[in-house]
Amino acid sequence: MMYRAMNYLNVFSTAILITFLVGCGGSGSSDTNDSTGGSTISVDGAGVKGPLIKANVTAYIIDPSQVDLKGDIIARGNSNTSAALQLAIPEDRANDGPFLIEYTDGTEADGQVPAIESLSTIITSQQLLAGTAVYATPLSTFALEHARQIADNLENTNDPITTGLSGDNNGSVSISELLAALETTSANIKATLGLGLLTEEINLFTTSPLINEDTDAEDTLAIRTANEVFAAIVETLKDEITSDGLTATGTALVAALADDFADGSFDKQNADNAITAFNTIDDLAAALTNDPALLNVPNSDRNISQINEILAEEAEELSPELPTVTLNPPVPDNEGEPVLRNVALSWGIPTTRTDGSLLPTNEIDYYEIYYSSTSNGNNNDDTITVPATNSNNELVNDHEISALPTGEYYFSIATVDTAGIASEFINPIALMIE
Repeated sequence: MMYRAMNYLNVFSTAILITFLVGCGGSGSSDTNDSTGGSTISVDGAGVKGPLIKANVTAYIIDPSQVDLKGDIIARGNSNTSAALQLAIPEDRANDGPFLIEYTDGTEADGQVPAIESLSTIITSQQLLAGTAVYATPLSTFALEHARQIADNLENTNDPITTGLSGDNNGSVSISELLAALETTSANIKATLGLGLLTEEINLFTTSPLINEDTDAEDTLAIRTANEVFAAIVETLKDEITSDGLTATGTALVAALADDFADGSFDKQNADNAITAFNTIDDLAAALTNDPALLNVPNSDRNISQINEILAEEAEELSPELPTVTLNPPVPDNEGEPVLRNVALSWGIPTTRTDGSLLPTNEIDYYEIYYSSTSNGNNNDDTITVPATNSNNELVNDHEISALPTGEYYFSIATVDTAGIASEFINPIALMIE
């Protein structure tokens, strides 16, 4: 079996010149407190895609047994017209965290509905007491959904999608398992959706996507760029679905992408289960591997490469009393690492059966290609069926697997004849996708 790995996604460098300024704002659930009366602790941060104003903000005690992670409501608040978070958690409940912070019903500063209608983030009790600002973004929302799905899995250090997990595969998720999964998920998001910009120091939940005095400006541009690109991908998928006469929300598509990526690859299925939200998407890999320099910021006619200008304008609009900020634009870096890779496989068409008898080509029905991120096939595995002939009745001996994250994989192939008799899979062939 031969292969070729193809790079698709350019990334951005983040050279910045900046004068610092202060930015904005640092399901069966029941209400247990609406932050009325008694001592409270303010939550700092914002919801950003771009900055969300006039949003309803709800704080929940996280309940991992719930599909949406929402336990009891602990506080309600909003984001003001400067996108600053107005939310306070009762002091006597501060140690009941971690808390899920959800933004709904807000608009961007220009009044448009954001591409992803609901954004979520997480704050631990320790972060709350320390005054750590947290930000709800497209990627933080994706991370929470993805972490919930993988949290109960057993760790396999040979598989990036499970490295660091503390799950015991018992069918339920604990808080500690969820928090461990968030660490694993964050690392995988940086590797696959981070555009090569998200360094180890950048935190998906606490690094500010708005310019302020408490965060490194280079990190701000990086985290905002990655979030805007992900939102643009979601918007592209939504447009394709609605063009077919169907309905789709950005929030539902983020959940579907997290479901898809629960097995470590974006291929419109989780293991062998099809992701129905993507039934009408012709080429998911194409959306995920677009050159970000060709994407527009959702709800804007501005290009992703103009994020620097957008950040500066937001600061001027939301905090006009503060000094002017000057940012250099992100510059396409053609030598950067790709986010996802497509792998093309080819093989020789068999002519004999395992018993040595002839195998006419017209008796070959299809091939099964199996791949896994571990040699024994326990993790991140998938099987693809490839017909023996194409629509022109020509013999097929190649296939491309789209949008695989980088890492080591093992590939194998078996032949199935028209009577349904299958050969053994050949010995796995290792391939490092870099």
